[in-house]
Amino acid sequence: MRKINQIIFSDLSSNEKLIFTLTEFHDRYQIDETLFLEMLEEGLIEPQKQEVEDLYFDIQSLQRLQAALRLHRDLRVNIPGAVLALELMDELEDLRKELSILQRHFEK
Repeated sequence: MRKINQIIFSDLSSNEKLIFTLTEFHDRYQIDETLFLEMLEEGLIEPQKQEVEDLYFDIQSLQRLQAALRLHRDLRVNIPGAVLALELMDELEDLRKELSILQRHFEK
């Protein structure tokens, strides 16, 4: 099992950083190490970089993690199901953006 010392989320647009030890992360988001590692293994979130025992993520990963936790806890969706649901929601959002671009193009 991988040893994690710190989990760091950063927002490049605002230079904001949220730094947690694994215990602080668990206390704040009620997620244990096993579930967190399962989310990593399933590709729900991927570190931007890793330094020894520190994992670095973008702030969108934290939002994605929170959405997956809601699916998991509130709807009892397993982690692979949560990953699939979030991927489908991402794809839907991309399609909506494309549709909006096409609509603006044809309105001219």
